[in-house]
Amino acid sequence: GGKGFSGGGVFGGPSGPITEQPPIYNPEGMKHLPPPNHPPGRQDVELIAHQRNLVNFWKRSCFHVPAPVSGSRGAAMRASFARGGMSAHLDMQQREIMRAG
Repeated sequence: GGKGFSGGGVFGGPSGPITEQPPIYNPEGMKHLPPPNHPPGRQDVELIAHQRNLVNFWKRSCFHVPAPVSGSRGAAMRASFARGGMSAHLDMQQREIMRAG
């Protein structure tokens, strides 16, 4: 059980496999916008490429601090941090940020 293939489940949700990804944004709030052009125009492609490059650069920079992890992996990381395993890494990251200005 719990895989979405049987009856309504505990919460009465849909039964069966999920075949469609839910929308990122609320469709009601997007009604007034025109549909996007497919394929996107040259300017849109350039804008998307620049945005992706900036996000990738930022995520690899010394200024990026990842969000806390939840679940079992997060519990292991929090336990490691409590034992001092990650504090040295965070101290080094802080020094890098301060040195960069």
